[in-house]
Amino acid sequence: MPITSPRPLLSWDGLAVRLDLQQLHAWANRELPARVPALRRIGLHGRPDGDLVLEVAFAWKGLPGAVSLRMREVKIVHRFFGCQVGSIRGPLGVPLPASAVAAIVQRLLPGKVQYDAGDGVFLLDLREWMPEGFEVSVRRVYCGTQSVELVLGPGSLRPRAAALDAGSGGVET
Repeated sequence: MPITSPRPLLSWDGLAVRLDLQQLHAWANRELPARVPALRRIGLHGRPDGDLVLEVAFAWKGLPGAVSLRMREVKIVHRFFGCQVGSIRGPLGVPLPASAVAAIVQRLLPGKVQYDAGDGVFLLDLREWMPEGFEVSVRRVYCGTQSVELVLGPGSLRPRAAALDAGSGGVET
């Protein structure tokens, strides 16, 4: 495992990041099905109580399906996306057991998804898409009709120590 720098290259105490929902949906529905062949469509919507609802349409073993996942306490830790699952609903709003849905998602994304049934927590491995040494905490997520706002807490980017010239302070001698 590469050694990261003891000091961050970039750090922050907190900030708000806004994502345009229309652009996010366009990007997700263009890029993600190319990486996950079973995925057909994805959508994200906010609820007044602050929870997020992720809607996913997919084809599993040739059969179409759709689920909606109600998420709360969204976090990004050690390049893993995590959330507590409030409820999962299938076609016609039928409640689905989280463990069954987790098993399907684990088959669709082998090695990328973990589920802790005791806490109802899903983890998605983002290491493939996030830079090494990136740490951020997510304090709150607001999802309106036009945008998603992430209120981030403290964070940093610590690149590999080999990528930095720590001995000279970046000054050529």
